[in-house]
Amino acid sequence: MESLDQAVPILSFVYGLIMIVIGQSPRLLGLARTQFSDAWAENFKQKQPLALICLIVGGLWTIQNFWLN
Repeated sequence: MESLDQAVPILSFVYGLIMIVIGQSPRLLGLARTQFSDAWAENFKQKQPLALICLIVGGLWTIQNFWLN
């Protein structure tokens, strides 16, 4: 159970990091627009605020876990 407590904030941080990097890369977004539908791109844009929250909260939570251990 303790390993799960340490894995959740790291997974949250990694999810946020990947989503933000993809969302800020014009090359990756251009590639995605050619491969996927416009509905997918719109759905991806709507998840950017969640990705930012996951990045911040997951990062702070991970730092807190390392600091307390």
